[in-house]
Amino acid sequence: MIANNNKSMKHVKRTLLLGIFLFILAGCSDSPTSNKQDDKPAFPDFDLIQMDVSYFLQRQPFKIDGNNTLNDKAYSEAYTYAVNAANLLNAYGATGFAYFGLAELAQPQFADNMWNWTYSYQTPGVFTEMKLTSKPANGGYDWNLFLTVDITGGESINNQKIIQGFTSNDGNSGNWSLFPAYQGGTTPILEFSWNIKNESEMDMMFKIFAEGSNSLVPIFEVNYQSNTPDYMINYINRESSWEKDIYWNTTSLTGYIVEDGIKSCWNQNLETVDCS
Repeated sequence: MIANNNKSMKHVKRTLLLGIFLFILAGCSDSPTSNKQDDKPAFPDFDLIQMDVSYFLQRQPFKIDGNNTLNDKAYSEAYTYAVNAANLLNAYGATGFAYFGLAELAQPQFADNMWNWTYSYQTPGVFTEMKLTSKPANGGYDWNLFLTVDITGGESINNQKIIQGFTSNDGNSGNWSLFPAYQGGTTPILEFSWNIKNESEMDMMFKIFAEGSNSLVPIFEVNYQSNTPDYMINYINRESSWEKDIYWNTTSLTGYIVEDGIKSCWNQNLETVDCS
């Protein structure tokens, strides 16, 4: 299924690989001079901000005679889409948190009610600089990451904002957006948000937007809700014109998937059954 989305996500992967490369380079540079400012931003723990599909990972789909009415077709479909959605959301969701690693290397410079981390790195023919800023906002902090890449005889980037985001003071809620580095657009190509309400309840959302488009309607979207023991994923691919809802309960071990308006259910033995 992921292979079918390669075309729409190619520009996303290119941007993410660029960001990972630059982050590795930045980790090799010298740390900026620290100051004595004590009121530093709180950084979220991404390990707590991930889609939980352990219900599926602990129960592999089984295959039996297709003529048997007690089969696992409903569960198999739900398994595939739920696990793929989690892989996408958890992998791309983590991307926006990479820039927080800068702050873990050293204290920022503080001036004009704003923290600044500036890292630069020089290789033959290439100068790279990243500037991370954090400013107090209502109940949390606004974040921005700016990128400069000066390539001798090549295409360069001058202080281009590639990430912006917000985190609450406790890190339990927030969002970030990723912008194309070489296009200079103001429309994001990725958006990710989360809201941890308590130990058992959380919402997450992940969106991909069409390359070069100003539309704020995503071409790909994953919405996740957990309120233990109930879990729900809404999975939308607007390029392929399909939408799926996946629900499961970790107490009853039952669930269902809705595809093209058709609801298919499974019981605690993962067998496809009539929906009550």
